[in-house]
Amino acid sequence: MGAIMEALQKAVQSILAIGIVVAVFVLFYAILFRGVAGTEKDIILFVLGSATSIVTQIVSFYFGSSKDSHDKTKTIDALSAPTPQKLEENNEAGKPQ
Repeated sequence: MGAIMEALQKAVQSILAIGIVVAVFVLFYAILFRGVAGTEKDIILFVLGSATSIVTQIVSFYFGSSKDSHDKTKTIDALSAPTPQKLEENNEAGKPQ
């Protein structure tokens, strides 16, 4: 069950990241090629500026050191997790679990 939840979490994060990036490109398209009314322009530019900074964070995570660090932490956790063989060796040596 834990593996399913982890896979679902990874999928949701990726889908949200893709959705946000696509939404920002749609806003860019709307401003550049469709034009925006005068009163709405300021609001859309504010939202576009905020969304652009969010996209920057998404790109930094997926292509920067944060993703590598996250993967490394998961690898270290997997390697240091107790296995049945390690538990058996500890029991034979008289060490507590």
